[in-house]
Amino acid sequence: VAADEDAYVRGVRAVIEERAARGGGGGAVVVTVADGGDRPVAEGAAQLVLAPVFGRVGERG
Repeated sequence: VAADEDAYVRGVRAVIEERAARGGGGGAVVVTVADGGDRPVAEGAAQLVLAPVFGRVGERG
């Protein structure tokens, strides 16, 4: 992931958009690379999962 973050983000975004188009999503989800840290994938996944809980769906950091 760290070797080509843009390709990873594009791939994740494409999968989410495809699922939403089939009715498997509740709306738009912003997909970006998580800021810093030594575990950006884990932190990014946590942000994606927890964003709706804290009312941050669609915000950019």
